[in-house]
Amino acid sequence: MVAELLTIDRIRAMQQRQLLDFPQLEKTILQRLQQNALTPFTSRLQAIFVDEYQDTNLLQEQLYFQLARRSGAALTVVGDDEDRKS
Repeated sequence: MVAELLTIDRIRAMQQRQLLDFPQLEKTILQRLQQNALTPFTSRLQAIFVDEYQDTNLLQEQLYFQLARRSGAALTVVGDDEDRKS
């Protein structure tokens, strides 16, 4: 219960200050990509390089692939099976 209240307070405080945490930032960027709102940015991309790919989550993966698809940029990912999170 206390943790939920702290989370609600944190969300309210961030909204009042118009701040985003990293997961919210990723979601917002993905939404804007899907709305074609980032075309001036994506049109300048030629290559996208992702290191430590094994540590990415599903949202980040969608973001990389959307960026590559919408920009036409080459996408290169590098990962290490030995260093995979469980």
